[in-house]
Amino acid sequence: MRFSHAPHEDVTEKWLISPAAHLATLSELSGFIVCAKSPSCGMERVRLYDEKGNRGRKEGVGLFTGALMARYPWLPVEEDGRLHDPLLRENFVERVFALHELNALRARGLTRHGLLAFHSRYKLQLLAHHQAGYREIGPFVASLHEWEDLEAFFEVYREKLMAILKRPASRKNHTNVLMHIQGLFPRPAEQPPARRAAGGDPQLSRRAAADPRPADAA
Repeated sequence: MRFSHAPHEDVTEKWLISPAAHLATLSELSGFIVCAKSPSCGMERVRLYDEKGNRGRKEGVGLFTGALMARYPWLPVEEDGRLHDPLLRENFVERVFALHELNALRARGLTRHGLLAFHSRYKLQLLAHHQAGYREIGPFVASLHEWEDLEAFFEVYREKLMAILKRPASRKNHTNVLMHIQGLFPRPAEQPPARRAAGGDPQLSRRAAADPRPADAA
């Protein structure tokens, strides 16, 4: 990193000393919004320059944001400008709430029951984001009883969970989730005849059971 008024002085190493200490204080955060195009805080497409100050391609990452994402790969990080996109904003907020809930679970004290209950609430949400990730994390959670160190399990689980949620949920995956939910309900053929005739309404079912006449006669 170099300043425009002193293009021959490289301050990268000096600049990184201060953020290194600051990064250690951010472990409990649930999300971080950074400034787009900034040489220190840009998340992507930051303009690069060569040693002579000539402008290069936009393929860099800000020094602070790069260090932040390297230290906390599970942390939701987004640029301020990109949050104007409703889909990106929705995904970012969703991840922030998920990580906040997970951090709160850890703060209360990790238990196997608490971790399993958390995952049960998020299972279908994970399926909407990434089917392969959903199938991978399932067996991992099932192996929870084999982990003596719940903190170690938590750290691996957190990274897997947030990596899945980072993938945008697709219309195809949403459809798959709805079909999965539909399969949890009993089919009409499995209901009593009177309940099927009444469309599943309990009150109409009682009337249909009490009335011996065929439905078309009524």
